[in-house]
Amino acid sequence: MGDSPSLRLLRPQETAAAEVVLKAAFEPLVRQLGRTHDPETYRQLPDAVTDARVYGALIEGNIVGVAIVSRSDTAWKVDELAVAPDRHGNSLGTQLLQFVETEARAAGASALSLHTPLIMDHLVHFYERRGFRESHRALPEHGLDSHLRVHMNKSL
Repeated sequence: MGDSPSLRLLRPQETAAAEVVLKAAFEPLVRQLGRTHDPETYRQLPDAVTDARVYGALIEGNIVGVAIVSRSDTAWKVDELAVAPDRHGNSLGTQLLQFVETEARAAGASALSLHTPLIMDHLVHFYERRGFRESHRALPEHGLDSHLRVHMNKSL
């Protein structure tokens, strides 16, 4: 499992495999938030892939990590960062996040932002160790649960 991943934009034909990774990675969080996966959760994924906003980590041609971003001229937002559960602890999340940072810098962005649920304190610490700093806490805009999100930023 120590294989180095290939990091790149995902292609339309890889959308279904990316969705499988996203659902598997976020299932524990969804349960902890007291929710179930909504079948519509990833309905925007095909458009995001087409818009070149979905990055993947692949090992032996299999998608094992996914990052979905939103972009503006000066800042990018990491909307989702997911690693297949059987690949946790192999630095794939770090490598994928670093790749997104590199892409953002190359595109002229000066900042990267994201948010993560406060109850997932290990994720807050993961992002802090990678240079992100908390900007504020707020309830999620979607209104599907009442768990605070920690909003974080990193200057590039």
